[in-house]
Formats: sequence, structure tokens, C-alpha cells
Amino acid sequence: MPPRDKQYWDQWYARNPSMPPSPFAIWCQENYLEEFKERYQSDDGMAELWKTLQKACDLNVQRNQIIDEVDEKVVEIVKAGLSGESLDDGKFIQRKHKTY
Repeated sequence: MPPRDKQYWDQWYARNPSMPPSPFAIWCQENYLEEFKERYQSDDGMAELWKTLQKACDLNVQRNQIIDEVDEKVVEIVKAGLSGESLDDGKFIQRKHKTY
């Protein structure tokens, strides 16, 4: 794990000016832990954090379901192509998925 030392990161970015800072590096340079504690240690903050965690988990479940649907559709398209069906008639158009 990279060090949490501001001087280290200042020197690293001076040597690599074309590299944008990673979120981890930004967190290392600044003390976001205190900000995190201030924001989420209240009851309202904990509720907000819980909602964000639930949303992230829901999105991960949605992502996995979409991956499964895409896999099924690919198999369907390959089977149709191997059986000689036309793949250009719009039969395999997949509707868009909405997330948050």
C-alpha cells in the first residue's frame, strides 16, 4: 500500500506530471478521515451512509443481473447465427437498462 505521506506524493507527482492524482492519493494527501468522522458519526450521517451502501449493493446486484442477461443474449445470437437465421433483422435488439 502506498504511503500516506504528503511529501512522498508531492515528489511523485513532480516526477510524473502527466498522471492525474488517484482518489487514494488525494485521500492520503489530505486528512479525509476527520471529515468522514464529522459527516457520518451523527444519526443523520449514519442514515446517509447506510443509504449509500445499500445503493452501491443494489447497483452491484443490477450489474450482475445485466451481465447474466447479456451472456444469455450472446448465446441466443450465436445459436441463431449457427442455425442460419438472419442476424440483421433487429430481432436481437436489447432494451436499455436504467439504474439510479
